[in-house]
Amino acid sequence: MDIRETKNELRREYLGKRRAIPAEERAKADREICRALLECELFQKTQTLLVYAPKEPEVDIFPLIDSALSMGKRVAFPRCGRGYSLSFHYAAPNELISDHFGILEPTEDMPLCQASSDSLCLVPALLFDQDGFRLGYGKGYYDRFLASYHGKTVGIAREGFILSKLPRGPFDLAVDMLVSETGVRFLS
Repeated sequence: MDIRETKNELRREYLGKRRAIPAEERAKADREICRALLECELFQKTQTLLVYAPKEPEVDIFPLIDSALSMGKRVAFPRCGRGYSLSFHYAAPNELISDHFGILEPTEDMPLCQASSDSLCLVPALLFDQDGFRLGYGKGYYDRFLASYHGKTVGIAREGFILSKLPRGPFDLAVDMLVSETGVRFLS
């Protein structure tokens, strides 16, 4: 079996497992994930955050985003472009619009964020492994973006979605830290 087939099997299995988690259990874990990241010194010192707009049943980081904005941090959301590229634009959650996949994103005329080495990117995924490698949804948007990103990266996941090891391809990159409901793990 090749790596793509293995990844697709994992996606099918864990998408089902994620949907099966009771809403109350998800909400409790998500609150703990947000709390752990809010208390992290790296998060506290960072002024520019690259975030994502979670889609049910992804980890709900909107409370974290609201806290970041109230702390005076700049928040940028991804916008999908041609060639499976991502650009990040400064926006508030209430300014996002739904794209054709039902994902909330900024409009292309919102101010573009030029991510620097001082920014912190919160990376979504279906699964991570203990080394920080991720399994996304199969389109490679974040893989392409992270290949040229020089800031710190944070994988956001519920504990049951951090496996010991994931299959890895030549373009897969690890995040610098993982945050789950059990706390923060620095990997690099």
